[in-house]
Amino acid sequence: MPPITVSSADLITEIPRDPTIRIASSAGEIVASHRRAPSSAGQTVRAREHAAMLEKAVLQAFTTEHACRRKANRPPGLRALAELARLTGHEQPPGRVVSLADYQQLADARTAATGGTR
Repeated sequence: MPPITVSSADLITEIPRDPTIRIASSAGEIVASHRRAPSSAGQTVRAREHAAMLEKAVLQAFTTEHACRRKANRPPGLRALAELARLTGHEQPPGRVVSLADYQQLADARTAATGGTR
């Protein structure tokens, strides 16, 4: 049922165990009927019109502009560590924060020591 006609629908009928729902106008005329997927079937049932409108919306939102700048992954500051210590009840903040750069340095050293083999 196209979204334009939704305002003209007054009654939605559903019969238990019937895989179809019917949408009727105030005059009793069936405006649309839809097949329903069984509960927990992991299916989404869409009319062709709905699928086309969804595809159009997705394609209109597509852009070739650059993606958003990623947030820097910085270790927590002294104030954050102090707050963590206060909240957890630990007097000392956690030890040194190991970064991915540290792992890269270790990997590079291992690669150099083994002649490039793993």
